[in-house]
Amino acid sequence: MSKRTQIDETIQKYFTKKEWEEMCSYEKMRYTNIKLNYDMMCKLGLAPKTPDFMLPRKRKVIDNDTESDEEWTPQKERITRKVSFKHPNKKKQDVEPTQTDTSSDKMDVNGILRKDLDIARTTLKKIARNIQKLEDNIYDTDDSDSGDEVEEVRYPRRSVGKKDYREAEIPDDDHFIYCDDCEDEYEGDCPVHGPLLVIEDKKIPADGSDPMRADHSIPNNLSIGTSGIKNAGSGVWAEVPFPKGVRFGPYEGIVTYDSIEAHRSGYAWQIYKNGRPSHFVNAKDTSKSNWLRYVNCACNEEQQNLVAFQYHGQIFYRTYKPVLQGSELLVWYGDAYAKELGITRGDKNSVPKCIMDKD
Repeated sequence: MSKRTQIDETIQKYFTKKEWEEMCSYEKMRYTNIKLNYDMMCKLGLAPKTPDFMLPRKRKVIDNDTESDEEWTPQKERITRKVSFKHPNKKKQDVEPTQTDTSSDKMDVNGILRKDLDIARTTLKKIARNIQKLEDNIYDTDDSDSGDEVEEVRYPRRSVGKKDYREAEIPDDDHFIYCDDCEDEYEGDCPVHGPLLVIEDKKIPADGSDPMRADHSIPNNLSIGTSGIKNAGSGVWAEVPFPKGVRFGPYEGIVTYDSIEAHRSGYAWQIYKNGRPSHFVNAKDTSKSNWLRYVNCACNEEQQNLVAFQYHGQIFYRTYKPVLQGSELLVWYGDAYAKELGITRGDKNSVPKCIMDKD
């Protein structure tokens, strides 16, 4: 299971005290990931561009040409001449043209310069090609009788193409995590965009002593209320905006091998092992489950903002697009179960005919 990245307090030196105090935890986390990616590429022997926020700050030049009633002094004359001084033009070095647009200097929603992101992506594509070559060499070595050991690739990945978010991600081996930006799966965290931002549940004992454990386990900045979906009962609402790449879970409940009981409860996820069905996690009992049982199924793709995926034998939910404040968290249960609920994918007016009562 992925570990939560801690905010690197050493990056505080790149900002003023006021900027650091006004910066939210999400921004600090993004800058931490940028620095980690930069340090990683340096260790790999690359020459990445230093992120703008790590560059020395330039002093502001005071314009002394403005009108003033103060008396002229030789000191002011020296300052004016010093500011107006220009170095002789140097011969421009030949720079390899890039396809980066000049408009890419704008900041994106994650606080990263677009041109830096393009450069990083280009660099990582080269790394990915080298990794693929290493993997091919590993397979070739395994087929031979030489018996020579090959160094393990640090970031194994497999190309899976663009994901269809209509279905839950149930891989044949659940130690891969899909990156929405790279459109690839990696064994563990994405080396380009960093790990998912983990939002942990409140720590409530799961021994059955709290009959409302599911309600009490919900993290801060989320709340349980009446769902916006007709006849759906309770739902989960975002009290603050959440960015893409936030992970919730795992989905908790009672482990059962009874498929009929799990199906009737309406609160069970099936767990796969080695690509085959293994067991179910049934969240029907509120004293043994957590708040994820209240997350409803989206009626159409426009409503959906969560993706369910299996990782190390557990089910997690992640945001695959930004979630606005005041929005309901909605996931897709899968085409087969949605058909039973009377939900037609893509039909905005589709209303479930029978959804379990989430009281």
